[in-house]
Amino acid sequence: MRCVICHRGFNSRSNLRSHMRIHTLDKPFVCRFCNRRFSQSSTLRNHVRLHTGERPYKCQVCQSAYSQLAGLRAHQKSARHRPPNASLQAHSPALPVPHPASLAHHIPTMVL
Repeated sequence: MRCVICHRGFNSRSNLRSHMRIHTLDKPFVCRFCNRRFSQSSTLRNHVRLHTGERPYKCQVCQSAYSQLAGLRAHQKSARHRPPNASLQAHSPALPVPHPASLAHHIPTMVL
């Protein structure tokens, strides 16, 4: 199924119906804290977390918490989510690299 306006594809009628609210500006979901309106219930759920401070997405390495899954995923891709004392090994176990950023700097300079 495709949206007749933007031609985006959907795997169910309910997802297409939900998407169509973006084009019609229908915003039936209302924040109970500030009365801001949203076209998607998931967008409202994420917005409410700004008011409540809820951060359900936690890093298993450092326990940093995020209100949205995208924030956790961005954190996990960065070097910040690694434990501060973790050392990465270079090609020789006798040569520890003290920080992931050091390894990123070190590898391009290696002569193999």
